[in-house]
Amino acid sequence: MAIRLLGPNDPAVEALQPLLTQRPDLDAQIEIVRWEDYYTTLLESLKSNPCPFQAIFIPGHVWLDSLIHTGLVVPLPLDEVDAAVVAGYCLDDIIPSVYAECSRAGEWYLVPWFSDGHICFYDSDVVNLPGGATTPIIRPTHLTEIVKKAHHPPERYGIALKAAISEIFLDWLPFLWDFGGELLDGDLNPTFTTPQAVESLEAYIALKAYCPPDVHTYGNLEIGRVLKENRVSMATTWGGQASAIFGSAVESSNVVPYRAGVYAQPWNATWGIGLPAHQPQSTRRSVAEWLLRVADQQMDEYLLRVAGSPVRISTYSPQNFQRYFWLPAQWEMLQRCRTLPFTHTLSDILGVMYPTIYAAFTGEKSARKALADAEVQVLQLLRNR
Repeated sequence: MAIRLLGPNDPAVEALQPLLTQRPDLDAQIEIVRWEDYYTTLLESLKSNPCPFQAIFIPGHVWLDSLIHTGLVVPLPLDEVDAAVVAGYCLDDIIPSVYAECSRAGEWYLVPWFSDGHICFYDSDVVNLPGGATTPIIRPTHLTEIVKKAHHPPERYGIALKAAISEIFLDWLPFLWDFGGELLDGDLNPTFTTPQAVESLEAYIALKAYCPPDVHTYGNLEIGRVLKENRVSMATTWGGQASAIFGSAVESSNVVPYRAGVYAQPWNATWGIGLPAHQPQSTRRSVAEWLLRVADQQMDEYLLRVAGSPVRISTYSPQNFQRYFWLPAQWEMLQRCRTLPFTHTLSDILGVMYPTIYAAFTGEKSARKALADAEVQVLQLLRNR
């Protein structure tokens, strides 16, 4: 049975295409969809019966709870998989925070593939950060004063933000947390209109003064481009983009003008591969076994080279720390990272928050007004669930 996978246009996913071409023995193919269209495509596919894909990439805590709640994905049928295959996967080699995102209530839903958390790249010649030989820890509360000194447009801007409407909310989260705000309280009610939350969004928007003028269009590709061109003194992107941006320079031993740091409270999501509910049980068993065989230590090393954000403890070796300059920061990020609450309403809440933060960033609304309007929408959404 040829396995069909569905995934977004991310380096760690796109790297599967040439690999599957070179390895006909794997008997699999992957369809890659633009990130902007991925959620819609994912839902349409999972709701089809049978699902046209046997395995689907899912960002851990972001969508998993909703997909479980609606019965669109199922746990890995480990009790039906060859015990030797399960043992050979070496689950104890998976970083604990990564596995926590891929399981719920004692059930394992996703085979971890790569993590996507905030890594801050900065030019240490012009950006003065504490940290010495260790990974610098960056406080968003102090960021404006840091980048102001490194801002020399149009040749070089102080900072670039991932501020496109499909990205901006997650880029704001480390600011929200560092200013003492939260998205939701312990009962999953919105708390993002507090003075701390408003101040954090105002501080985030204030950084626009030190960004390229078209920064409101910046997603992964645009951030990667300005870093490759050395046009900004600082920019934050995902660890899973690091090799796509700097990998060729590292492999050819070229000097990279950037170092890597992390936010005090970075956000992270683990992308894993899960099983659609609308598949025969025999198919689920075969695909689960295939995934556990493929996602081994060798694959994790490969994903480090092509993406930059491995999920296995053993890949974070002294040799790799020395070779890939961002890897110590990636490790530090995984120790510090926070996630959003695990709740089946999260995907709907995020559907409100992305355009909210974008409207404030582009000046359509004030930070206070945008967050207040979003609170009304989220409360209505929660009442209707």
